[in-house]
Amino acid sequence: MSGILAITDHLITIAISIAGPVILAIMGFMLKLYSTISLHGKQLEAHERRIGANANKLEKLSDKQYSLVKSIPK
Repeated sequence: MSGILAITDHLITIAISIAGPVILAIMGFMLKLYSTISLHGKQLEAHERRIGANANKLEKLSDKQYSLVKSIPK
């Protein structure tokens, strides 16, 4: 009976020594994934702001062009 307990004790020790680094690796991977997603989200927001600003500029130029064409005598 003590032989089974000794084997069980060794197996538990091995399982714990393997589980610790695995859990830390998973947590590290999740942290890296979160930071990458956060960075991409910020870049996406910056691109959306630039696209919106350029769309506004284009609309203003289009309005200006329309008013110039409208003011040309026929």
